[in-house]
Amino acid sequence: MIVSKRQLEKWFGFLFSIRFFWKALKFSFWFVLAGTLAISALLWMSADSVNQTGLIQYEWVLCLFLFFLSAFFLPYLLKWLFFSLEPQASFFKKRVMLSFAASVLPILMGCFILTVMLFLPGKITISTMGLFLCWVIGVLLLTIWSIWFAVKISSDKTIDSMRLIFNGMEMVSKLDFDHLIVSSQQDEIGDVSGQFNRMTQLLKTRVGILQALFDNIRIFSGMLKKEKIIDHSIQSFKSLEEAGEIVIALWDEEVGQMTVERSSGNRADTVGLQFSAGEGVLGQMIQSPQFLAWSPDEYDQMAKGSEKERLLWGKPTYVVCTPMLFKGILKGAVILYDLDLEKFATDRKMDYLQGLANQIAIFLENARLYRMVIQDRLTGLFVHSFIEGELENLLAQAKRYKFPVSFVMFDVDKFKQINDQYGHTAGNNLLRAVSQAIRAVSRDADSPGRYGGDEFEIILPHTDKDGALVYAEKLRAGVSNLEVEVGAGIKAKVTISVGLATYPHDAKDSEALQAAADSALYAAKAKGRNCVVVYAEK
Repeated sequence: MIVSKRQLEKWFGFLFSIRFFWKALKFSFWFVLAGTLAISALLWMSADSVNQTGLIQYEWVLCLFLFFLSAFFLPYLLKWLFFSLEPQASFFKKRVMLSFAASVLPILMGCFILTVMLFLPGKITISTMGLFLCWVIGVLLLTIWSIWFAVKISSDKTIDSMRLIFNGMEMVSKLDFDHLIVSSQQDEIGDVSGQFNRMTQLLKTRVGILQALFDNIRIFSGMLKKEKIIDHSIQSFKSLEEAGEIVIALWDEEVGQMTVERSSGNRADTVGLQFSAGEGVLGQMIQSPQFLAWSPDEYDQMAKGSEKERLLWGKPTYVVCTPMLFKGILKGAVILYDLDLEKFATDRKMDYLQGLANQIAIFLENARLYRMVIQDRLTGLFVHSFIEGELENLLAQAKRYKFPVSFVMFDVDKFKQINDQYGHTAGNNLLRAVSQAIRAVSRDADSPGRYGGDEFEIILPHTDKDGALVYAEKLRAGVSNLEVEVGAGIKAKVTISVGLATYPHDAKDSEALQAAADSALYAAKAKGRNCVVVYAEK
């Protein structure tokens, strides 16, 4: 067997321990003191053991010295034996071997001492019986000392190991999972330590999963826009595991397809891809809405049959897909490409993935219901009640932080004539086209809404009168360039009349600002339509 340097240090490192040296020396001193008193008493009772001057013969001084050396080195031999056993040896085997050695070594040492005494030069004057009794007492004391120290070695080792385990349990009880038990033993205690460390790591993962879920609930609860929820979902899944690509798709029940909404790589060529049942990973999810996983060979075989899947990823790798379920109904799916599936399963992160996906489904459903309340169904713009509340909140901020807010109102010129001539369907198409023109010139921070009928309104935060005028002119020009199909092969062109007002120049509160913009709108109509009027110019 090849012995490594670390193993040699483990076996013989205690030889250089001052604390152990002092302990062995101290207990050896008490052993020799007890042995000296016992043997001296026996020697004084034997007349042959004392010379004419009344002094003990030098053989007995040598005998005591040899017993002292034996008592001193015996702990080192026992400890060396304990550590020299195979690391894989069970703790029970080590204790048995140690007990056996503690019984046999003193006898062997006593035999060595007796042999030395018998072969000393000169004549031993003590009687054979006296010598035998002295030897027996020395060996008996040495055996007691050996067994006591053997028990102490094993018990100290056990106590130290149990103390490590207890300290580890105490740290876990305080939710501190970073302090692992470091045990050099590979016996039963080492197995317990290893199992405890694995349990600690599992608890750390599970607590981390719960903490992440709670954090997501806290963050998602303040989000009511689908785009923000999806963006944060990508970040949440990134923290779950290192994956080559993360894709979130939503289920469109009306068309019966999965539509890709976002990928972690922000690839524009994949956004909007639609998958039917059986087509690629998302198609498999439509057919079987449950946790799915593919090996590199299985995924490669599936990707060969789908051009869209090859565009989405296409490389042979481990793939995991989990559904987003709301009350058991499929709402979407999350795909993780190029994943370390073995580590993913070992860390038990599948539950987190499914839990997070279901959380996202809940918040997306909440966002959808919220949009139904605040958005106009025909145009997709905000309803008037939402615009009123948004304007009041924005003006409260504007008063505090001293920034301008502009409010724009307009209606479609001669819209009633189009409705009467071509029908309400043509009018609805026209309103949709106008709403698209509004989105084309609006910023993300702007809030466009439908006041009612053919009237629209837009909130422009951090926009002064000049900026609002530029916006209104772009909007008027954009609508003027529209050609809306109102019948079979018939296209109509429309114009708008626009009025605007700005806080704090034209009004000090929400109601007054709306009234000012509305007044400017009527002024634009009176001016001849297809124009923009600023409230101050009416």
